[in-house]
Amino acid sequence: MTEKIDVFIHVPKAAGSSIRSLIEANYAEDRSLPVYRPQGVGMSEALEPERTRKLKDCQVVYGHIPTVVHHFTDRPCNYFTFLRDPVERAISEYKFIKHDFPGHPAHEAFASGEVSFGDYCAATTPGEFYYSAVSKATQLLAGVDRVRECDDDMLAAAKKMLAQLGYFGFFHEFDKAIQDCAAALGWSTDGFETRNVSSVKNNDFLASEGATEAELSVLRNTLKQDIALFDFALSLREQRRQL
Repeated sequence: MTEKIDVFIHVPKAAGSSIRSLIEANYAEDRSLPVYRPQGVGMSEALEPERTRKLKDCQVVYGHIPTVVHHFTDRPCNYFTFLRDPVERAISEYKFIKHDFPGHPAHEAFASGEVSFGDYCAATTPGEFYYSAVSKATQLLAGVDRVRECDDDMLAAAKKMLAQLGYFGFFHEFDKAIQDCAAALGWSTDGFETRNVSSVKNNDFLASEGATEAELSVLRNTLKQDIALFDFALSLREQRRQL
């Protein structure tokens, strides 16, 4: 039987860096393939050079990647992810890049005020993916790579993929989700550590930014597909509990 590849879809600011500590503890480095790409680098460019080497032998692939790894290998892919309340996730993303991630391509624009929190909420800023609060979980699970706009066709594809995942967990149930994920993947939880925790709480950040209810309303509209996907995930989890 062909050995499967575990594939972690790391939705930004949804506990993914902490999950990486478990990945690193449970898979040998030479059997792991991290895919964290510079802006402008597509999945084909990122994976094709590794196709005949690492994808042939690796046990796990992980990164801010869409559900497309199965297009680059004949081996079955076991996708898994963690989801977070979309509004909280988006706020945390902007805040983290602005305050805690000087190496990020959007840091200077956020820190200088060139791209304000309101601009980010409205998804009207130049640049790609990280510069705007687009529905990133929907795009990644739909297999769509770093586009500015999300639509209901992507949402339908993301829901279909979510229902097929080997595991999905929730940020707001983090301790339990870690244990459930480890059980689903056959991991040990030895070596787990919490990573990339922001230095500023979301509520304190919103107050310091002078964020308005109007901006948050715009943000909720921008994230309407991710909000629908998150609600679907909660309902799907509840349905499975009742089986």
